[in-house]
Amino acid sequence: MQAVNIIEVKNAIGISHSAQDAWLEIMIAGVQEWLETELGLCFTPHHPFTEDLDGTSDALKPRHQPVTCVTSVTGLIDGEAQPFVLSDGLIYRADAQGRLLNYPWTYPVYGFLQPGTPRFRVVYHAGFEHVPAGLKEIMCRLIARRYRNPTAAASTSEAGMRTDWPSMVDDSLRRDMQKYDRRSKISIG
Repeated sequence: MQAVNIIEVKNAIGISHSAQDAWLEIMIAGVQEWLETELGLCFTPHHPFTEDLDGTSDALKPRHQPVTCVTSVTGLIDGEAQPFVLSDGLIYRADAQGRLLNYPWTYPVYGFLQPGTPRFRVVYHAGFEHVPAGLKEIMCRLIARRYRNPTAAASTSEAGMRTDWPSMVDDSLRRDMQKYDRRSKISIG
């Protein structure tokens, strides 16, 4: 699923012809893929993921956001299902009745592994049902910058044209992107 459609992109650029539709479709796919990786997002609604996490903090944080549901959390060492509570894309420990526990995922048996060693397998779904307008605007702005400067930040390889999307990001766009960054909590100074 594309987060923006070609009409939204054409409106942002200010064109109505269809001579470059194929090129614009490639740009839409490219910027979407880059933003998903860069911001830790998933634009496809209800997309299934399985991820092994180390659990070295109070909450398990899946890479792909927004998390819409968690099917299971299983200990990789003992194979036991772990009770959990999902809140704002983070998975917290819970007791069998679903009450939040006030200790990290490393307690008790899981604390003996080196940090970074996967301790839990999380099966979950993530993705936007409706992509926020701000993210759509960011995508359109990036594609418009690339359209207006067709030779900048591009290279050609066997796989085809590749755009260096990070070079298209200025401070204003970076601030707008930080609002949606799910990789870590970022504060703007």
